[in-house]
Amino acid sequence: MSFLERFKQLFKDESVVEREMFSEIKQQLVENGQACFVGDLLKRAAEKAPNTIALECGDESLTYQELYDRSSAFSAVLAEHGVIARDRVLLYCENSIEFYIGYFAIWHLRAVVIPVNIFLHDREISHVITDATPRVIVAQHAYKAKCEGLLSAGLITTLPTI
Repeated sequence: MSFLERFKQLFKDESVVEREMFSEIKQQLVENGQACFVGDLLKRAAEKAPNTIALECGDESLTYQELYDRSSAFSAVLAEHGVIARDRVLLYCENSIEFYIGYFAIWHLRAVVIPVNIFLHDREISHVITDATPRVIVAQHAYKAKCEGLLSAGLITTLPTI
């Protein structure tokens, strides 16, 4: 058998395996004929494996239960600031545990996450904010002054609650 024939056979076999795996995963994400809401995935993970490590960052780690608890608590804070389903929430955080807490908290409320790269220039961030019109901006403390600077420089006209 030539290399090309072996490659085709391998690809064909893997496609079958991948289809079976996808089908199995799909069954786990469907209830009563409806696809599971993405905001509920963390809750399911916390129910199935509460003590399993979900995230690690440096010396800090969180189990699925801890991640779910923290993101649920933060979603309540966002709700207090008026965030409801389908609102857009700008998430301005570096890659950290806090980023994922914020991400899942926003999803929990069925809101839309707008992650912003921390390396963008002021004009680029201004464009994202102007285009997305988020209800709130969630920024790590280190980036709060930058957001306020955009407002004072006139690059954005309003600064939603941080």
